[in-house]
Formats: sequence, structure tokens, C-alpha cells
Amino acid sequence: MINEKIVNFLETNPEFSSRIIEKLQLDQSLVEAGILDSFGVIALITFLEETFNFRAVAEDLSQENFETINSITQFVEKKISGQ
Repeated sequence: MINEKIVNFLETNPEFSSRIIEKLQLDQSLVEAGILDSFGVIALITFLEETFNFRAVAEDLSQENFETINSITQFVEKKISGQ
């Protein structure tokens, strides 16, 4: 469910959808595909915080957390479980 919301956000938000060439894969590098850049991370974090009701901190802003849809999903799961 979390990954579906992330995919839907990326596919429907013009900032990202214009960069998506083919169907998003859950383990695809969003950075290497040119879908996610530093400005995009900020927009994505804002969406995630509002949608899943948590606050990200500076330590959360690692490429590891935002590399793929799977890694973003794992990051969100950790944040909402309080880890």
C-alpha cells in the first residue's frame, strides 16, 4: 500500500511524471533514471510527511533512503513505526 501511494504520486505529479519513460519498477534507481533529483527529494519528503504523518530529520536525507521505491517504502515503514 505504501509503495502504491509513492508510485501514484510520482506518476501523477508533473515534476516527476514528465521524466518517467517506462513503467516504474520497485527496485529501479530513481536517481539513475533521472526521475529524482535533490529538488524532487524535497517534494517527495513533503508528500511522505503529509501522507504518512511523520517528520523527517536531516539524518534521514540519505541517498540510501531514496534510491528506489522499495527503499523509500522501507524508510516510511521505519518512520511510522517509530524506529
